[in-house]
Amino acid sequence: MRYPEDHKQKTRRRIVEEAARLFRQDGVGATGLQPLMKALGLTHGGFYAHFKSKDDLVETALRHAAAQLDEITAPLAEAERPLALLIEQYLSPRHRDNPGAGCPLPTLSEARRARPPTASCASAWR
Repeated sequence: MRYPEDHKQKTRRRIVEEAARLFRQDGVGATGLQPLMKALGLTHGGFYAHFKSKDDLVETALRHAAAQLDEITAPLAEAERPLALLIEQYLSPRHRDNPGAGCPLPTLSEARRARPPTASCASAWR
């Protein structure tokens, strides 16, 4: 039985979303490919059908997390007190208690020490 036409794209998206979560939660260095793929019910070897390397995944996952952050922070532009709202959101129990869905900036500090292009992705946030 053949997979649906969009199967590979959906699988890649699942990998990126889970990696972005784990990188924010545990850090890039502490997130191995084998446990990541196993958590998704996929094989370690299958990773390479979607990404050239872990650095490739890190860059893609960081861009995904940055896009999520942009969506979350967009309302700040129209807020009466944007800095106060940002601090309130950042220190909220929802954000504090769920680092896997939180701000990707702490992850970027680790990613800056990585090889290009991951380091350049992290540098773009400076």
